[in-house]
Amino acid sequence: MRLIIAEKYAVGKALASTQLLDPTDHIVYTFGLGLWQEAREELTFNQIPFTGYSGRMRSTLSLLAKQNPNWRGGNKTLLCDAKLTPLFKSPTPDVSDEILSSLMEHLNEQLPFYEEIVLAVDHNRRGAHGAGQILERLTSVMLPPVRIMRFDAYSPKCLRDAWVTRSDNPWGNSAYDRAYQEQKLKRLFEHWWHTNATFVFGELCKKAQLKADPVITKYEFMLMGVLHQQTSPPTADKLLDTMQRWEGTGLYLDRVPERHLRQIGSGGTQSTLVQKLVERGFAVEVEGSGTKPGRKRLALSNVAERFMSMVHPKTFDPDLPMRLELWMRERNIEAMRLYINTIFGRQLRYQRKRSYPVSKVG
Repeated sequence: MRLIIAEKYAVGKALASTQLLDPTDHIVYTFGLGLWQEAREELTFNQIPFTGYSGRMRSTLSLLAKQNPNWRGGNKTLLCDAKLTPLFKSPTPDVSDEILSSLMEHLNEQLPFYEEIVLAVDHNRRGAHGAGQILERLTSVMLPPVRIMRFDAYSPKCLRDAWVTRSDNPWGNSAYDRAYQEQKLKRLFEHWWHTNATFVFGELCKKAQLKADPVITKYEFMLMGVLHQQTSPPTADKLLDTMQRWEGTGLYLDRVPERHLRQIGSGGTQSTLVQKLVERGFAVEVEGSGTKPGRKRLALSNVAERFMSMVHPKTFDPDLPMRLELWMRERNIEAMRLYINTIFGRQLRYQRKRSYPVSKVG
């Protein structure tokens, strides 16, 4: 009897079709983003900048369901057997904290019967993080062997090869284990950013009359800075290309040579970031000379100009993706804490000294 930790339903389905699993095996799913994320801190303005950590976690799926009114997916199967028969499921897509607690209680009750834990997740930090969240909540002092399937596709051959060689890839002190620890630090940085941005950028949006909800993320703010620096309105494609080829100031090119680690956002989020600028009212679509029909350019709105006039010159950090990458690799939580305290403390003081005539807002 084994426990398979899979990232997606598609992985479980593909594994089941290969007949590699025993009928008694169980499959638990992480849903890509992981089942838990840091809970929102209940703070007041006088606690900003904030870089504490309560350790309280909330259901990621519950938060996603609340944020997206069009959330779909029906009942959420969290655990199934090798024939994909549900063993543990949520009655709604809104998977509550209580349901996740019950899931882990169930897994811990079954843990003595699992002879092996097999990870079937993507070979990246996000995949490792989702699996690691479950592993750290298994309470036995001695876990059964934890092994990793390394595959690049869901084809039967790829999965069989990964299954046969899984004993060569133990979890402990592996690249996956390190990736999990690095992603935990990234999530902590994002938690701090979100917590402080809610107050600081929320106040700034109110002063500038810019839409404040949802909270401005680290890479949305970077994209605001990039658009603000353009000498002429770019097309969306041009802005995407800039994000993908981003090098910052160039100071970190030797230390972070991998281009995909320097990008503003990821391939899956960059188009969404551009669209957010329009939805927030920061960017407006305009016709421009040389623009092909149907492909408008993105210009700063008058409200965006007002917003940027109250942003401290050092709040926009062109090297943030590279800094964060190095902090994750070096496990440098104190550098992250100093950065957040500095950025948001300075920005808050600066914006409270600035004013802009309301009559100039268009």
